[in-house]
Amino acid sequence: RCFMLKNIFYEEDLPVKIEIVSIRYYPIHMHNDIQLIYVLDGCVDLRLTFNTYHLRKNDFRYIHSEDIHALSSPNGKNKVLILSAAVEYLEKLFPNIRTTIITMPTDKTLLLYHNQQLQLKYCIFSILYQFIRREEGFHHQIKYTLKTMFDVLYREFRGFTIDKENRTFVFKRLQDIRQTERLGEIIDDIKSESLLSIPSVFPDDRYKL
Repeated sequence: RCFMLKNIFYEEDLPVKIEIVSIRYYPIHMHNDIQLIYVLDGCVDLRLTFNTYHLRKNDFRYIHSEDIHALSSPNGKNKVLILSAAVEYLEKLFPNIRTTIITMPTDKTLLLYHNQQLQLKYCIFSILYQFIRREEGFHHQIKYTLKTMFDVLYREFRGFTIDKENRTFVFKRLQDIRQTERLGEIIDDIKSESLLSIPSVFPDDRYKL
């Protein structure tokens, strides 16, 4: 597992990094931090554990901390924006960020998804603009916009969260197979720590354990 771990390096006093790249092949790896992938042009295949997502122009995908993934495309004719965010910084703002599952809607024809996507785009390109301009106070502005972006992700794209402190399981929606896999992983981690036990069937949206 260690050989797959890739470190992400940030500028001083900045918990976020943006790269725009053309991807032909990036081998399987993982990192502690969180990434948001947005396809600007062309297409790219994202292998996420045992699933492969075929991402096209304007598609988003959220990479959770320690998600094992790889990127590839047949010809490398693409432009992909990769936004990385330091999970240790995010934990100060969102204490349960490691046990929160973010998912993108499967039905992209919905007007609601279009509006959600616009909110994410605004935040991403605001951060990119601030990186490029580097005007006075841009560090503060980038952090503020990053917080706003994760507020949007939590509000519009959160699948479920396990709250260890309050011993609760909060369910919002399950529309991605990967969510179900991660639920099992999180439950296994929590059980191994003997913090709580979770029933095998969840008929309601919220449980007090």
